[in-house]
Amino acid sequence: MDAIGDCHKLEYYRDENGNPILALKYANQFFKIREGHKVVNLDGDNISNFGDLFSVDIKNQKILIKTPKNRSIEDFPAHFNFGADQPIRINQLRASLYRFADNFSKNKASTTRATLHTLRVLNCSAPTSILELLNRMSPTFKNNFTISEEERFDDKLNFTTQALLNLDESFLFIQGPPGSGKTYTTAYAIIELMKKKKTVAVTSNSHKAINQVLSNIDELSLKQNFSFKGLRKSSNSNKDSKYESTNIESSSSKLKFLDGDYQLLAGTKFELSNAEYDGLLDYVFIDEAGQFSIADTIVCAQCAKNLVLIGDPKQLDQPSSITHPGNSGLSILDFFLANHNTVGKGLGIFIDQTRRMNAKINSFISDTFYDQRLISHISTEKRKLIFEYNSFQKSGILTKINMPSEGIVLIETNHEDNSQNSEEEIVIIKKLYQFLLNQKIKDESGTRRLTQEDLLVIAPYNVQVNNLSNQLPEGNRTGTIHRFQGQEAPVSIVSMTSSDDENAPRGINFLFDPRSLNVAISRAQCLSIIIMNKALFKANANNIQQLKMINNFHTLRHYSHIMDGSLFK
Repeated sequence: MDAIGDCHKLEYYRDENGNPILALKYANQFFKIREGHKVVNLDGDNISNFGDLFSVDIKNQKILIKTPKNRSIEDFPAHFNFGADQPIRINQLRASLYRFADNFSKNKASTTRATLHTLRVLNCSAPTSILELLNRMSPTFKNNFTISEEERFDDKLNFTTQALLNLDESFLFIQGPPGSGKTYTTAYAIIELMKKKKTVAVTSNSHKAINQVLSNIDELSLKQNFSFKGLRKSSNSNKDSKYESTNIESSSSKLKFLDGDYQLLAGTKFELSNAEYDGLLDYVFIDEAGQFSIADTIVCAQCAKNLVLIGDPKQLDQPSSITHPGNSGLSILDFFLANHNTVGKGLGIFIDQTRRMNAKINSFISDTFYDQRLISHISTEKRKLIFEYNSFQKSGILTKINMPSEGIVLIETNHEDNSQNSEEEIVIIKKLYQFLLNQKIKDESGTRRLTQEDLLVIAPYNVQVNNLSNQLPEGNRTGTIHRFQGQEAPVSIVSMTSSDDENAPRGINFLFDPRSLNVAISRAQCLSIIIMNKALFKANANNIQQLKMINNFHTLRHYSHIMDGSLFK
């Protein structure tokens, strides 16, 4: 359950709209409860509804809660621990898994292709798309279509669409590395399927991700002058779940899709897991499938004849502190790839061009995480930073500087005993920030000065994030890596923060996580700057996996322009 702990009351008042508001100060922490969501009081024997989270002021660690009725501040205790509205109800999800298991066992399904073909003939109610996926088979196509020679096709959009149109009650994994346009590919393919009168479901691990796909579909359909009828299943208790447009209506009514002539259904697993949807739609698309569990994939896949997985297991996965038996705790993509970096020939489609990272940044990303298969699109060559190299001296910040305007820069520092906060690295970032805001960028639209929107500042710990956010100019884009998944900017600045592995909270498994490294650097279009203490390169490894993590950073040094942090004093 998401929670906000150690909250102390400040004042109780009515706002300009007459809403009773309780203001509280909370201890420094990271929490996922968002504005507009209900909170419960976790103190005492009975968990009770307390009100709505009205406002969050991260900078001042202050929250406002709209309470249901007016009371004097003396009626409230001095201290609170708040939780999300209620624990997630999983009965419906469990029932969906039971349906699949029951259908599977009744038909005595096995792992051979011949047996799966027989099940198709016998109209087995256990979806063959799921059975083929769980057995790590290659997808099945009709009309003699094959994806084994995808590298021969330059037009990946049309090739992907043809693959989906020929999918024969099977699954297709489309791997989209950073900046490869996997969301655009998804939108394009869905529109082409709807043009062929196919029905499509869209889901993901969050309302934001679902709505992003819908936004791309709407934008592209407008350009193509194509209209359709879609339904977004929303929730009255979650404002983030709503999405409405000319083509798509939003409704909180359960199973409303069944009552209309809709072509598109967008919703979470809680909607798609209803038994009434089993086998109803032609396709179900799971976006950000790298954050989808095996169980959730089974739950959602039963609603359609064909399953499409869009995502990248080399980027951020779904955080979990639960221990699972066997492979059951893996994401569906990690399970399917079975320790491989990229999808194999004939097993799926790999989008092999990034329109974000220039060649110097991409060389590290491609070689380290994508088996050297990812290349930079020619359009990235037209995007350039223009540095006035003496601007540091002019502003009196530094006496000597020679920073490249593209690629990866590694600034090595010397500090001790820093854990979740490093003032030494903040000093460097503030000087870099001031320098960069006086530089220019040239792209297809012309030449302009860099703004704060062009700079991402990333740190692993919320303490460092908060301190950076407070010390940089107001409006800065600073956060942990999870905030910036799917985003991009001309420049990214990464603060590794900890002095060494012994001072790193949660150890190097967290700090050196390869997915976080990939996402942090690949946010940058032109220049990625990493600030890292030298002692971290001497981190101790307790197993092969940690050895590989450490080696990634030694590889990073090979691809970087190295600068000494003392230059910034």
